[in-house]
Amino acid sequence: MRVLDTVLSERPRYDVVRRMRRLRSWAAGLGEGFDWKPYEGRGYFHWKLALPYALVSGPTARPALQSRAAQVLIDAARTLADRRPPGLAGARVAAIINLPHMFGSEVCVFFDEAYFRAFAPRDDEEQTWTPVEASLARRWDLRLPPGFGERGFATELRDFDFGPPHVVRGEVWMIGEV
Repeated sequence: MRVLDTVLSERPRYDVVRRMRRLRSWAAGLGEGFDWKPYEGRGYFHWKLALPYALVSGPTARPALQSRAAQVLIDAARTLADRRPPGLAGARVAAIINLPHMFGSEVCVFFDEAYFRAFAPRDDEEQTWTPVEASLARRWDLRLPPGFGERGFATELRDFDFGPPHVVRGEVWMIGEV
C-alpha cells in the first residue's frame, strides 16, 4: 500500500471530551469584552457553533453529542443574556439549532425587534419555515433557563440551480428569549 493511500484512507479523529470541554469554556466566556453598541439597530449578530462538522452533522454525528452541544448553545445564550448591558434590555438572545445539519447552529443577539419578528417564519420561493408544535427540549431532555422558550419550524430549502430543483428538508429551533 502506498503512503498516500494510507493517509487518504485515515479519517480525522476528534477527542470529543476535549472538544466539549472547549465548547463549554467558550460558552461560559461568551460576551466577555463584546462591544454591543456598534451592532445596536443592525438586525443581529451571531456566534457559530465551535465544533467540527463531523461531530455534529452528517453520518458520523451522534444524537447524544448533538443534544449536549445544543445544551451548551442554550447555556451560552443565557450567559450572553445575563451580560447584556442595561441600556439594551430590548435586545433578544437565542440559540438557533439547525437539524439535521447542526454545524450551522449559532447563538444570536437580535438588536432590532422588527428584524426578530421577520426572522421566522419564512415563506418564499427559496425557503419555507412552517411552525411545528413539537418540542426539541422534551425530545432531547434540554434544560431551558427561566425566561427562555422555544419555537420550532419544519424547513424546506430549494435550490433552483439544479434540474429538478434540489430540496433539503430539516428543522430550525429558536431557544431563548423568543
